[in-house]
Amino acid sequence: MGRRFVSFGIGGSRWCLPVADVVQIVRNENVHALPHAQAPVAGVITLHDDVVPVVDLRERLAAERPADAAVAEKRRRILVVRFGGKTCGILVDEVRELVDLEEHRDAGAAAPLADCAAGSASRGEVSLPILDVVRAMQGGGGRQA
Repeated sequence: MGRRFVSFGIGGSRWCLPVADVVQIVRNENVHALPHAQAPVAGVITLHDDVVPVVDLRERLAAERPADAAVAEKRRRILVVRFGGKTCGILVDEVRELVDLEEHRDAGAAAPLADCAAGSASRGEVSLPILDVVRAMQGGGGRQA
């Protein structure tokens, strides 16, 4: 029996996260920029009276920007996730679907910037890298956002 994942798009690639790690999915609205914050930090949002840092996964993965930027911006979403007792937001290009996949915690996930992959999840011909939230929250030089 598989595990349920939420799949999402960044640039031209698809990724996934276990549904159990996702607290909420919100529109890309009201992200407040932080002075002197460096990429990939997009800013912060207020969610249920909590201040939640948001990392732009497109920036983190150095993924390509869509050709039609105006349409693409409307599709962007923030995946609010919980890890290690912390809550953060991950800005993605689009949320695709909920899927049941078999999880493989292999070290060699074939994905752009595979250092952000915690393995892969697959069903038949479909195989998606599983986002490692802790590594994704780290910017250049191993700095945690």
